[in-house]
Amino acid sequence: MRDQLQQTTRPEGPWRSWHVTPVLLGSIAASALAFNHPNTVLSMLITAPGYLVQAWLFERHRALGGTGYVVTMIGVSALCWTVIASGFLRGTIVIVRRFSSAVGAPGAGRRGSGE
Repeated sequence: MRDQLQQTTRPEGPWRSWHVTPVLLGSIAASALAFNHPNTVLSMLITAPGYLVQAWLFERHRALGGTGYVVTMIGVSALCWTVIASGFLRGTIVIVRRFSSAVGAPGAGRRGSGE
């Protein structure tokens, strides 16, 4: 029973938490930097998810001020970009593994080459 429980809690396939952690930390750093220096189009694009959530909270009369505003802006933006970047990372890992297994497989060379 214990072995079965441990097997079900571990992530399957090419997706592990150590793939997400550096992406999340990088997204937090980029979102914090973009929030503190909003003078370029890229910084506005990075913080756009946070602005969207703050606008929704404002419309619902639950808008946060002060530190809550900053945490919401940076946190939501970082989480959004982490999900997007992690999707690209996962897709890249799957594609690389698929091609690397096809290259190493017997008979994976050119057809008709007489090998």
